[in-house]
Amino acid sequence: MEDICQKADVGRSTFYTHYAGKDELRSATLEAHLQSLSRRVPADEKTGNRLFEFSLPMFEHARAFRSLHHALLASSGDTIHDQLRERIRRAVRTELAGKRTGDTGVPIEFAVQFISGAFLAVLAWWIAENASLSPAQVDDLFQRMAAQGVSAMGMGGSD
Repeated sequence: MEDICQKADVGRSTFYTHYAGKDELRSATLEAHLQSLSRRVPADEKTGNRLFEFSLPMFEHARAFRSLHHALLASSGDTIHDQLRERIRRAVRTELAGKRTGDTGVPIEFAVQFISGAFLAVLAWWIAENASLSPAQVDDLFQRMAAQGVSAMGMGGSD
């Protein structure tokens, strides 16, 4: 804690006014970082075939900070990995909720797990294998596969 407070140039009492400890600081920092990656695509840039707006910014960030993402994705079971997974699930859940077109027989949580699991698996593979695909290329492939999955689940396409 001393090192954190010293580098941030704040006193311990100031730190504890905002955070209960290092874990809460880490959680807040990760959440703020992930929110910054979830930029909204302006309406004039939408192509009509994008389902999940978070994916391209995540792929771009993963390429720029490959070693960080490799460590995050390889460390299953720790707090940061779990928070990343939950953040992706929330983003997918939010986007799928607006695409539901009646009773499809597919529970929404099944679709959330399916899409978020696929995204994280592709991201982990792409980072680990140092694949030659660009962020835009891997996002395009993810978007096409996700669109097929969402369509098969009886959910509407993109807006």
